[in-house]
Amino acid sequence: ANSFLRSFMAAVHLSLSRTVPERSFLQILPFQTSAKARRKPQRGEFELTQRFAVGLLFQSRTELNRLHSYTETVFRDMVASKQALVTKHLEGLSFSDLSPA
Repeated sequence: ANSFLRSFMAAVHLSLSRTVPERSFLQILPFQTSAKARRKPQRGEFELTQRFAVGLLFQSRTELNRLHSYTETVFRDMVASKQALVTKHLEGLSFSDLSPA
């Protein structure tokens, strides 16, 4: 299968699945927060999955409705919780932690 499709499907699962709890969401994705972590070679698929996952969380909810089968309340709460987690993580990064795409 195409690596883009695999990355997208993995991101859909990570972002929109209740089986992936919020506390392990950031641990699963390869967010890099130190210079040492940036030196390690990273597979492009993991980085692409991370980008898709974060992008999906901040996508319009009406567009995401086709990708889940939860009630509106469950879906809204799950996405809001993961959005807050990612936002807090990103706000905690310094400029030196960020690298160009």
